[in-house]
Amino acid sequence: SGKDPSPEDLLALPSFEKGIVQITHRLLPEARTSRKGDVADVVLELAETTKGKGFLHAVFQQHLSLVLRECGRHELANQWQEQAVDEFSRHPAFADRASLLAHALADHYFSVERYVDAEVWAGRSIVSAILAPEAYPWLADAWRIHAQALSFDNLGPEVEARLRKSIVLWKGQKSPDPVRAMFAFMGLGMYLLEVGHSA
Repeated sequence: SGKDPSPEDLLALPSFEKGIVQITHRLLPEARTSRKGDVADVVLELAETTKGKGFLHAVFQQHLSLVLRECGRHELANQWQEQAVDEFSRHPAFADRASLLAHALADHYFSVERYVDAEVWAGRSIVSAILAPEAYPWLADAWRIHAQALSFDNLGPEVEARLRKSIVLWKGQKSPDPVRAMFAFMGLGMYLLEVGHSA
């Protein structure tokens, strides 16, 4: 695993990220208009300014990939997010970012029915969080995707184990997302019905 960024790097990060977030918020509404192509071009030009800057470029990719996705440039957004997860995974200080972004990728792949990719990235989200002192809020949903993506071609006991893990994590949250939590509970119910019918 890579070394953590230097104290100087970490000191520079908040102001750098604040600027990136502001740019993202300015471009997102534009990306929802007929000017999608122009907005994507602006993002690609801006990306040249952070290329080769390690985790700073990954932070850029993390945020601006949302704009690319809004522009309909999904493959490039996937590529940027995957690269950012790889970079964040090299630095223990960024395990939360790696886990969160891997969950976002899993969620996207699941929504477009790329279930093998969804399972892989949900697994990356979970693995990135192994050393966290407390479960990150998105892990409950990562376990649900990890289970349901597998269930499309495998109804083995691992699916049930993953769904039960998701439900335990949802129950431990103070204010869980009601829709995503319901997906986990319904998923377990449907799995048990399926297994019962095929037994």
